[in-house]
Amino acid sequence: MTKRPGGARYFEPILLLLYITPKLPSIDDGATGLVISKLHGDNVKLIINGSIAFDYLMSFPGSFYEHLIADKLDKISVSFLVDALNRRHGGCAANIAYSLALLGESPLLVGSVGRDFGEYEQKLASTGVDCSHIHHVEDVFTASFFCNTD
Repeated sequence: MTKRPGGARYFEPILLLLYITPKLPSIDDGATGLVISKLHGDNVKLIINGSIAFDYLMSFPGSFYEHLIADKLDKISVSFLVDALNRRHGGCAANIAYSLALLGESPLLVGSVGRDFGEYEQKLASTGVDCSHIHHVEDVFTASFFCNTD
């Protein structure tokens, strides 16, 4: 847990990728955060823990620099009218789990989502992602990322 300048606390997002195999002893390389552990039996399971989010991508037809005045950068107040807003499925862990499923793996996705996650969960599950360890919080929305490009 980290403190913000005003004293508010928040959790820093992390991405954890675990590869569990019965063929190797436990190894932690320390540098990349990749952990290889021994699991009983012949099962191999990829456990992906991290962000699950919606990405909102906006396209601004002009150039941002046209609206920024060099000698007034200490008082920026701008508003951009965008041509398009696209909502995409995102989040580091979800993207990794989805890609692994497309490659034929059956990753286990671990994270938290909000009440608007239903369609996204169906898409992940239909590709082979195990969503059984996703925590659902019904009184909030799933995390979102907003990006405005010029």
